[in-house]
Amino acid sequence: MLKRIVAALVLVAALAVASPVAHAAGCLPPSQAPRGLSEFLGAIRGKFPGGVIVNACLQNVGGKYIYKVYVQVGGKVVTLTFDARTGP
Repeated sequence: MLKRIVAALVLVAALAVASPVAHAAGCLPPSQAPRGLSEFLGAIRGKFPGGVIVNACLQNVGGKYIYKVYVQVGGKVVTLTFDARTGP
């Protein structure tokens, strides 16, 4: 029984460590963004009142820059994807 609990805790810890790395691996540096994420914070907060941005990633998908923003709202994390030029 104790071995199963320890194995489960090790698995949870490994997933917690691997998850942010997986998101960061596909992200571009902010210097490549056509517009900074800070320009869109008001619109993001308007879509998710009371939400907290927990992560954000700039990506180039087919020559188009997009932001993926992860917002925690009431215990759930919602992914908002939008064009980095025009905003959400």
